[in-house]
Amino acid sequence: METKFWDIWVEGWAATGGGSKASLVVSKVEAPTFTEAIEKYASGDPEFKKYLAKQRDGTYTHWGCRLFDNEKDARKFLG
Repeated sequence: METKFWDIWVEGWAATGGGSKASLVVSKVEAPTFTEAIEKYASGDPEFKKYLAKQRDGTYTHWGCRLFDNEKDARKFLG
């Protein structure tokens, strides 16, 4: 399977008294799929991995915020 370079973005969040806009987690992770890019990055970052969760639909969240392969989709919720 051919690999490509993936960016991993996390959507914004809001909670009582706090929040953040979407942000880039890491750029240019080489892997065949976005899922494999997330897993590869997580395997080298224990803090990131600690709060990573795979959802029933196959997507991933970090601290409950969805992960995306592009900035546009990550900014759709809370900028």
